[in-house]
Formats: sequence, C-alpha cells, structure tokens
Amino acid sequence: MAMVASKDLKKNEEPTWWNRMFWALMLGTVALVVMNIGGLVPIKTASLVVAFPIMFFVGVAVVSFKRWLDEDKPHLLVPSDDYVKPVKLEKLGK
Repeated sequence: MAMVASKDLKKNEEPTWWNRMFWALMLGTVALVVMNIGGLVPIKTASLVVAFPIMFFVGVAVVSFKRWLDEDKPHLLVPSDDYVKPVKLEKLGK
C-alpha cells in the first residue's frame, strides 16, 4: 500500500518509514474494527446495499450499448468503397 501511495519512487527505492507505518496502522485498525462490529456479516450487508443501486446503472448502460450496436449494424453490413473481395486460396495456385 505504501508503494502505491508514494509518488516519484525509483525502481529499487522503498517508501519512507512513516508512510509504511501509517498504512500498517490503518490496515490493523480496519481489521480490529471489523472484528469488533461482528465479523464480515455487516460488511457483506453493506456491500449488497451499496451494490443494488449500481445494478440499475449497469443495466441502463447495457441497454444503451445494445441500442448503439443495433443502430450501427446496418452500417457494418454495407461494403465500403475500398472493400476488397477476398480471394480463395485455390484460385491462386491455378
């Protein structure tokens, strides 16, 4: 976490000690809080509550993408001016 949160690190350079200590304490605190509020059940419930509205937006995006593809399909079926018809390999040898 400390390496990801640090800017301008060179290839073999380590983050500063206080940055590593901060992330170690934060991750430990999160683990202690999760244990004290009842384990992973409240986190599962919270993730479901947050994810449910997002499903609506994902559904709208999928429908919109499908409509866009259907709208663009006729364009793909008409050959363009620079279309080159493929040559069968058998004709090249004869």
